[in-house]
Order: sequence, then structure tokens, then C-alpha cells
Amino acid sequence: MEKDCFSSSTGKAITGSERIDMNWVQTVTGSERIDVAWHLLGQVKNSSGQLKYPRLVRVIKATIFHSNVDCERIFSLVTKTKTKFRASMNNDTLNALVSHKQMVSAKGQVCHNQEHSSSLLAKCKSATYQSLKKTVDTSE
Repeated sequence: MEKDCFSSSTGKAITGSERIDMNWVQTVTGSERIDVAWHLLGQVKNSSGQLKYPRLVRVIKATIFHSNVDCERIFSLVTKTKTKFRASMNNDTLNALVSHKQMVSAKGQVCHNQEHSSSLLAKCKSATYQSLKKTVDTSE
């Protein structure tokens, strides 16, 4: 014989279908992976056999990453960009380099094959010269 269950919020007896939901809540909260929990939520059906939370599941699928591949890809790119030889690189420069590499990659190109205008190269050369000169002047 089953014991009667009562809702802690209403004090009313919980019906059989609500008891299933309570079991589901225990399953989901005990789940170690969030994707498993959302999958279980997407499988919950009401008494007529229809999905109970169809809109919520669509929102979750559209907004939450299903894996951390994108994050790992960014971390890998940052690690390859900021090496021990570039330890003094500031965050603005790192952000610009990573963003540029992603843009070039999205276009299906590789950065070492890019061609730049003579004026851009002259500006870069001048900025590098000024920066190095400032470093030498401050060290003397």
C-alpha cells in the first residue's frame, strides 16, 4: 500500500501524475549533466500524452550550448596566440588578434597568406619603431 503524499506548498494530497513529476524532479536534480536534465524535461508529458513543456524546451535548445566545444576552441586559440614568448601582451591586443584570426578563419582563409596594403604596413612599421624606441629610451 502506497503512502499518501502531500504537497508542502498547498497541503493537498498529490495525485498519481503529480507523483511521477516528483520522481522526475528527483531524477533531474540528481543528474550530473545539464544536457541530460533538459532532455528529461523535454520528455515530460501531461495526462493526455502531449509534451508538458514544449515552449520551454524550444527556448532551451535555442539558447543553451549543447557542449563546450566552442569554449574549448577559443581557449585553444588564446593559448596558441599568447605564448611564453608573448607573455607581456595586454588583453586588448590579445582580443584583437583572436578576433582577427576568427574572422579570417570564418572567411576560409589563413592569416599567413593575407596581403596587406603598403600604407597599412608602413603604419605598422612606424608604430613598432615608436614602441621600441620608447622602450629603449625608458631603459637608459
